[in-house]
Amino acid sequence: MPSEQSQTGAQFQPQLDRVNQLIGSEVANDQGQKLGKVEDIVLDSHDRSINYVIVSYDGSLGMGSKLFAVPWSAVKMDAQKKHFVVSVTTDRIKSAPSFDKSHWPNMSDPAWKQQDASFYQMSGASSGMSAGQSSTMPSAGSRSTPSTTGQPAAGGQSDQSRQSDQSMSDRQAQSATMTGQPASTAPLTIKYRKVSELIGLSAKTAQGEDVGDLDDMVIDTSQGRVAFGALTVKSGFLGIGKEMALVPWTSIQVQPSANDLLVNASKDTLNSVAFAANKFPDLSNRQYTQDIYKRFEATPYWEALGYTPGAEQPGAVEESTQARDASAWKPDSDYNKKFDASKITSVS
Repeated sequence: MPSEQSQTGAQFQPQLDRVNQLIGSEVANDQGQKLGKVEDIVLDSHDRSINYVIVSYDGSLGMGSKLFAVPWSAVKMDAQKKHFVVSVTTDRIKSAPSFDKSHWPNMSDPAWKQQDASFYQMSGASSGMSAGQSSTMPSAGSRSTPSTTGQPAAGGQSDQSRQSDQSMSDRQAQSATMTGQPASTAPLTIKYRKVSELIGLSAKTAQGEDVGDLDDMVIDTSQGRVAFGALTVKSGFLGIGKEMALVPWTSIQVQPSANDLLVNASKDTLNSVAFAANKFPDLSNRQYTQDIYKRFEATPYWEALGYTPGAEQPGAVEESTQARDASAWKPDSDYNKKFDASKITSVS
């Protein structure tokens, strides 16, 4: 009988795409009209999942040099055409919240997040909002009045606020380091959440050996998760003809204090997955990508901690995802029969 882990892997259907091929790709709407192109991708504060796709809209729309942060929930990936789709008309997009390239907003500001999310929800572009659902968020294109506490208007951020946000994150990172926690437990500033800033960072092993640089990142657009980092290995570090290595993102740690990356792997492990730069592996080979995680002894991002609902009958004919999930939570399900509240453990 297959293990729960192997059964979970068998059900996993990723859509892996290289970031370098997504940056600059087209963004269109449901009607097939070109809206613009992808300028950047912003990760969450712990660099594990995607928060926003940063888009510059076509000059013919009269949008100037502004940038727009489209929430990941409002984006669809056209796997055939390899471009993103946003459900918004060309007229509607003209009222979307925007910002200057040189003045990024504080994306952790609740007011900014609410206004940005509200626009795409009311435009019908958010997969998290069903048809006909109303919103109590501010209307798209509205301006928030700065409060007496000095909070910046939604859609913008004062220099003081940006400096405060940066300072707070720096203090959190410093505190984590002093207490012996990994730097990744502290929220990352916007700089280290932009994939354009991460690509090019140098990578080192825990022993301080210089591995090379982060050349590319691989994201699972079906899950909105970062799957791998593609390292360009420095000359002589590995065997002859081995110029790159694909590393699970869970084995890579961003270190803002050192402005580099820590790779939690030995030279032998890196050597076992290395390849020639002109022979990038086939990312559609699911077995290959799963084996990389095994080599690094890393927990795949697609595996749930502990019991996985729906995996209790690996010999049964696979049901639809919704039917499987529904049956797993019934009072008489195998999951609920095994559930023991006294053994609950909180993890972060």
